[in-house]
Amino acid sequence: MATENNLKDEMDVLKADLAKLRGDVGELVDLLKSLGEEKVSDAKSSLDDELERRRAELRAALSGARVRGEKAVDALEGEIAQHPFSTVLAAFGIGFLVSKLLDVGRHH
Repeated sequence: MATENNLKDEMDVLKADLAKLRGDVGELVDLLKSLGEEKVSDAKSSLDDELERRRAELRAALSGARVRGEKAVDALEGEIAQHPFSTVLAAFGIGFLVSKLLDVGRHH
C-alpha cells in the first residue's frame, strides 16, 4: 500500500510538473511570437523610412532634371530666334543626311 501511495504521489507530482511545463512552454511561445512581431514591425518601419527617403531623392532628381530641361529649351529657343535661317538650313541638312542613311540601310 505504501508503494501504491508513493506511486500515486509521484504521478501527481509528475502531472503538476507537466502542467507547469505546458504553461512555461506556452509563455515562451507567446514571448517568441511577440519578439518576432516586434522585429517584423521594426523591419517594416525601417523599410518604410528607406522607401520614403528614396522617393524624396527621386523627386529632387526629377525636379532638377525638369529645371535643366526647361533651361535647355529656353536656350534653344533663344538660339533659334537669333538665327532662324541658319536653324532651318541645319534642320534641313540633318533631315537630308538621316534620310540618305536610312535609304542606304534599306538597300543593303
